[in-house]
Amino acid sequence: MTAIILVVVSVNIHLIMLKVLVHIGQKVTTMRAWHIVGPVLIAMAAHALEIVVFAGGLYGLERTGNYGHLTTSGEGLFTEFVYLSAVTYTTLGFGDITPVGPLRFLVGVESLTGLVLSAWTASVIFIAVQRFGRQLEKERNL
Repeated sequence: MTAIILVVVSVNIHLIMLKVLVHIGQKVTTMRAWHIVGPVLIAMAAHALEIVVFAGGLYGLERTGNYGHLTTSGEGLFTEFVYLSAVTYTTLGFGDITPVGPLRFLVGVESLTGLVLSAWTASVIFIAVQRFGRQLEKERNL
């Protein structure tokens, strides 16, 4: 159930971010480079928030003592969960911190979620860059 909740929360964060970007994009009549840089930074902030959401879920489950633990040489600080969440969400998977027990399922779900949401972001940015390129071409031809 926790996995479903975290996925739903992350997708909603992402959807809100994309709605904001679309709303801003509709008001832009002449695109400039910052119209690409700004959305990329906003998207990165949304991804960072989604990473923290999953870290919170992992942290909460680990603290209950019933869902496994992390193999780490640290003290089990929240920052270790954020680090694990970041390398999982981005599918880097360094392997220096690994989940043991049922937490492994949630980490797998996070990896898939990060992959899908990152692809969604890349698609939106690609469309924006295409629009920017078409506009530049149009301005050159005037």
